[in-house]
Amino acid sequence: MTRLVLIVDDNRDNLYLLESLLTGHGFDVISAENGEEALVKARLNPPHLIVSDILMPVMDGYALCRACKLDDTLKQIPFVFYTATYTDEKDEKFSLALGADRFIIKPEVPDVLINVLSELLKAKKTSKPAVTKSTEEEMEFLRKHNEALFKKLDKKISDLEEANQVISLLEEKYRLYFEHVTDVVYTIDKDLKVLSMSPSVEKVMGYKPQDFIGKPVTDLGKILTPESLQQAIIDTDLILKGNTISATIYQFIARDGTIRYGEVSGSPIISNGQIIAIISVARDITDRKLTEDALRESEEKFRKILEDMEDVYFEVDITGMITFVNPSSCKKSGYTKEELLGMSFKQISVPDGIGQVMKYFGEIFQTG
Repeated sequence: MTRLVLIVDDNRDNLYLLESLLTGHGFDVISAENGEEALVKARLNPPHLIVSDILMPVMDGYALCRACKLDDTLKQIPFVFYTATYTDEKDEKFSLALGADRFIIKPEVPDVLINVLSELLKAKKTSKPAVTKSTEEEMEFLRKHNEALFKKLDKKISDLEEANQVISLLEEKYRLYFEHVTDVVYTIDKDLKVLSMSPSVEKVMGYKPQDFIGKPVTDLGKILTPESLQQAIIDTDLILKGNTISATIYQFIARDGTIRYGEVSGSPIISNGQIIAIISVARDITDRKLTEDALRESEEKFRKILEDMEDVYFEVDITGMITFVNPSSCKKSGYTKEELLGMSFKQISVPDGIGQVMKYFGEIFQTG
């Protein structure tokens, strides 16, 4: 037997969850996002049961229930309030007085909810006294309805004010962090315009945030070398597809023309499942990069000297295994470089002098 249920809720996630639960138990479901929409659908295709939230825009659940009970076609249809907002005993009494068959507080255990709805559909409906629309009763309905509505709205306003206070505190903390962070933090919207740029950009690059905010991201091209600009384009495309990047090194061009090295990380900002912006952090690593380059250059020069010298030179690890040899070592020992690497220095030392070599070797590792 077909069991058609009309569910009403202004929260689409709630509608989806309830519809999934009901269809999974063999019910046919139609849905609406407010009382007015539900009333139209109910009159076009009367359901066997109505399950409604209470606090909704346009027409709330109370007004919907009363409208159904005043409608000759709909008044015998079981009506269930399923609410997370109206939870007081007075709310339940008012709901039942309007003609509702059940008052259920969210969230209810799925099996319990299904059993309640199934029992309502199985039960032989005994008509409640018809709801009249006398002036006195209409005024009483409006009074109680408004009383309940104002109470919930007052709670909503109080919750909203509290939430706004929390948001204000978080915004202040974020503002303080944003203004004092040493890294350069910037955001780009989905249309590739710069939304924000931390003040630290002036100290690092010599530019002011206003030089970029509100302008297309292509303007950032003037502060990137051509190679880094191409990398930035690739990285931006990756982030807009939902990926993150981390520790990518870009070469930036400061206002004074000097090259600055930045270690950049970026990730998408997601709202309601959609990417709405990009946030990136660029850390100035110029000093570190220059030090690393200088050290690398020094090592290369040292290696060149070793390779050109006539003296035998080799390096060993703590176990005495050879880890580096210069060409003279190969020439004078008769071994190839590949043969020497991995050999023990004992194998190429003069037997008569091995004891003295071992002594010096031990002293070096003990004293450094």
